[in-house]
Amino acid sequence: MPLTQKTARPSARKITQLNIRHLRGLAHKIKPIIMLGKAGYSENVHDELEIALGHHELVKIKLNESDRSVRDDLIKRILTQTHAQLIQKIGQILVIYRQTENKVITFL
Repeated sequence: MPLTQKTARPSARKITQLNIRHLRGLAHKIKPIIMLGKAGYSENVHDELEIALGHHELVKIKLNESDRSVRDDLIKRILTQTHAQLIQKIGQILVIYRQTENKVITFL
């Protein structure tokens, strides 16, 4: 089922390696907010992820998919649909970031 993009977002601002390291450190302390199961990436999951990114900016996602190629395709789809940047991918855990107008996370 194709998802419709509700709002067009500008392309994400490029973040530096130093900022990525900072975000990985912050992500270490948080638990996964979104857990994707066998139902996959539905429109409801997309809406919840949009809310989470808008509120937190940095989101940890657990992908319950054992096949690596399917998992990689799912990650590409998530990044494309949310216009977020990949911060870290370890096994089934994914950390993404998208800056909001409120700038919840500040960089050094």
